[in-house]
Amino acid sequence: MSSNNALIDAITLRQILIERYSRGEAKKLVKNLNRLSRQLKKTVDSDYGRVRAVRLAQQVEKITRTILNEYGDEMIVGLKEFGAEEAEFAKQTLLATTAAEAVSSPSIRQIQASITKVPMKLISGKKTQKLTIEEAVKKFSVNRSKEIAQIIRDGSLTGRTSQELVKDINEIVVGKTRQQAETLVRTSTNHMGNIARSATYAANDDVIIGEEYTATLDSNTTITCAGFDGRIFDIGKGPLPPLHYGCRSVRVPKVNPKFDLGSEITGERASIDGPVSGSVTYGGFLKRQNAAVQNEVLGVERAKLFRSGKLSIGKFSDDSGKVYSLKRLKELNPLAFNSASST
Repeated sequence: MSSNNALIDAITLRQILIERYSRGEAKKLVKNLNRLSRQLKKTVDSDYGRVRAVRLAQQVEKITRTILNEYGDEMIVGLKEFGAEEAEFAKQTLLATTAAEAVSSPSIRQIQASITKVPMKLISGKKTQKLTIEEAVKKFSVNRSKEIAQIIRDGSLTGRTSQELVKDINEIVVGKTRQQAETLVRTSTNHMGNIARSATYAANDDVIIGEEYTATLDSNTTITCAGFDGRIFDIGKGPLPPLHYGCRSVRVPKVNPKFDLGSEITGERASIDGPVSGSVTYGGFLKRQNAAVQNEVLGVERAKLFRSGKLSIGKFSDDSGKVYSLKRLKELNPLAFNSASST
């Protein structure tokens, strides 16, 4: 097996372990949210109707922010350790899969500092948020605290009972807050992992000559990630996952032919259908799916364009990863629309 394909296999398996790590971190989150729910219930039950709503809302906001900040601090400590471990994994993988006799280590301190210095560029619709992990954690804590405090303010104006307020707050805590926090954990973990591995490749740029963007082959993959799948970029340049909240994409190193160990026997990458050839791109994967899956991934109109064969998956977004509107697509590719409408 060639070094490139061996690396695809190793990183694919690694992503499974990283997903387990994220689930473990999410379990810690649940404990904190359960504690938050109990404390908020106790505060509302004892003080609602006895103190002014403004003061109670401030108490609730403070309790929420304190507990979420505690969890955020714990999460960041864990991510720093994870970053160091991921850099070591990348180093050992290069030693095991290439002809390099020695592999350099990146600066662990620099990798860990990325939590406060290297922003994630998260695409949402037409906008791109640039947030470091630390900023994303703080934003999450502030927004959820204000949202829960607002329930108290609104409830006092509409005459809701303490039992109704506790129910409303609990729905936010165990529902929306938990879901968003779990997504933040997965997104931050992916960011740290990609930074650590990329730093290792940069420290060994005689062995590694680039990085290939690799998306997950299933119907949950966004058009943005699907469009970048299979494209090769200079080390540390171009789109670095995560490109959106919950992003599962990774960048896989491309080995300098001088350091390639073996023949071009194709490795494997994960897909919804089980392991498939490492040479399969997202576009090739999607072509083999039925119309219902294509519609789910691309939307009905884009799926028609894709099935017409006139537009490849990479044509639906720009170089920054932002998805083109149908109007803009038609301006750029009028002939493709004519072909799709006739099929």
